[in-house]
Amino acid sequence: MEIQEADLYQKAIEFAARAHRGQYRKYTNEPYILHPINVAEILRDMDMPIETIVAGVLHDVVEDTDCTIQEIEDSFGKVVAEIVNGVTNVAEDKSVPRKERFWQNVQHLTKSNEQAQNVKCADIISNMKKFGEVNPDFAAQYTAEKMIVIDHLYEADPLLILRAKQAVEANMEGIRSEHMHLRFLLEKG
Repeated sequence: MEIQEADLYQKAIEFAARAHRGQYRKYTNEPYILHPINVAEILRDMDMPIETIVAGVLHDVVEDTDCTIQEIEDSFGKVVAEIVNGVTNVAEDKSVPRKERFWQNVQHLTKSNEQAQNVKCADIISNMKKFGEVNPDFAAQYTAEKMIVIDHLYEADPLLILRAKQAVEANMEGIRSEHMHLRFLLEKG
C-alpha cells in the first residue's frame, strides 16, 4: 500500500471507529470495529483497489450508525460512497416481514457494482468466522440467507465468491439438518 493509500485506510479506520464507538458484536461481545477491519483485510489480501478496501472498513456505518452516504462521500469520495451504498441494506422497516426485507436487500445487491459485491463477499466471510457461538435456529436461517445472497452476486470476484461459499458451507456442517429446511422457506416462490 502506498503512503497516500495507507493514510486513506487509516482515516477510514478512525472514521468507522468513531461511528461504531460503544457498539459490540451480538454473539461475541467484541468491539464492533474489529469486524469491518477484518472485512477490509480480506479485501486487501485479495489485492482489491484502495476504494474497495476503504469501503470494507466503512460498509456498516450507514446501516448501523447515524452516518449518511453523503458524509461518506464528503470524507472519502464518490467511488467509496457508491460502494458503501451498494452494500448497505435498503429494507430496514421491521414492520415489513423479514422474508420481504431480505428479498428487497438481495435485489439492491444484484444492482450494485462489482466492488460492492466484493465487499459483501468479504463481509460474509468475516461474519462466518465466529458463527459457532450463535443460536442454532438463527445460525440456520442466517446461513441459508447468506447462501442465497452469494448466489445473486453476479459481478463479484469469482475467488471471493468461492471463499464466501466455503465459509458458509463450513458453518453449515455445524448446524443440525432439521434447521437447514429454512433455505427452502426463503426461496422466492
